[in-house]
Amino acid sequence: MAALTQTAASVAPSSGAKRETRFNFGATISAGQPIYLDSSNTWQLADADVAAGAADVQAVAGNSGSAGQRCDAILEDSDFTHGLSGVAAGDTIWLYSTAGTYTKTASDVVTGFYTSVVMIATSPTKAVLRITRSGVAHA
Repeated sequence: MAALTQTAASVAPSSGAKRETRFNFGATISAGQPIYLDSSNTWQLADADVAAGAADVQAVAGNSGSAGQRCDAILEDSDFTHGLSGVAAGDTIWLYSTAGTYTKTASDVVTGFYTSVVMIATSPTKAVLRITRSGVAHA
């Protein structure tokens, strides 16, 4: 399975989402993409197959923006509208090996990838966003 397709315009955090709004984007990022805070305190795209820092997904972008613009980072959300295609209720959404993307197939998390569950779908359009980072490369 390849990376899931995401439509940024369809991403919407709920009113109860836990957010972090103090830091800026460090690159061009679209709403819904998985992100991490780098050593310069800017949000970058998370990626499961690189060094542990970039694989340390910490949030999902709640808005789109370019480097230097303010990011509405979503840390947790029990009713997150994810904007992903091909998702069904009960699917586990993992950080994928292409920066800023997800997969729903555990077998895509292969040897050397840093395993992180980002959300679990509650319907084709909604999910519980609660990031679980292992900090360990898959053996």
